[in-house]
Amino acid sequence: MKNINKIMICLNIIAIIFYLFLLRIPKFIAQYNFLSLFYNIAIAFTASSIFYLINVYIPSQKRKSILKNNLEEQYLNFKKECIYLFLSALGYSSSEELQEKLCILEQFKEYFKEKYHNYPDRWYAVWGNMDDYLLEDLLIHLGTLKDDIQFVLNNTEVYDEKVLSFFKDLSQYAYDFHTRGVHLEYERKKSLAGFLWRLFSGWTLSEGYKKEDIVKRMIKII
Repeated sequence: MKNINKIMICLNIIAIIFYLFLLRIPKFIAQYNFLSLFYNIAIAFTASSIFYLINVYIPSQKRKSILKNNLEEQYLNFKKECIYLFLSALGYSSSEELQEKLCILEQFKEYFKEKYHNYPDRWYAVWGNMDDYLLEDLLIHLGTLKDDIQFVLNNTEVYDEKVLSFFKDLSQYAYDFHTRGVHLEYERKKSLAGFLWRLFSGWTLSEGYKKEDIVKRMIKII
């Protein structure tokens, strides 16, 4: 689609240049019938392109922008709700300010990497104290995130294969954990903890800790 738009733009530029050229020398149009034909084609093509721009392209881009902004907002809400549950597992009270602070990758990593009582760090403590009620709420939020991602994928065209693959994988991970419910085996629970750590701290096996939130970056590329 992006390539088609580029071709359309190039053809429009050529048509407009041709139209303006012939407009300055009307005698040639009258003298050569084929020029008159091209002149009419240029006008028709330009008019149809303007119609497409106003009635199709601009509304489509506006809709995509709304969907992207909504997904980014829902993703931020997902992070806040999960952070609330992580803090609850530690027995801490939470605040909007703290939740927003911990939505930042670096802040999340530093906070949950600090030693906590007899645990190596707060992140270990979270999962050591994550009861079924908190886990159920966590899985509900994962299911909601999956639905939000799926809604965007179903209602807008994504032409970047890496972005499409990323969101499909993310959606599948969320779906997989959500459908298994609270009775996760040790390895599955460990896998969930690892998945969420990567998501909230920016950890990648190939690049280590990244400063930019990969989900936000992918949303912008859509």
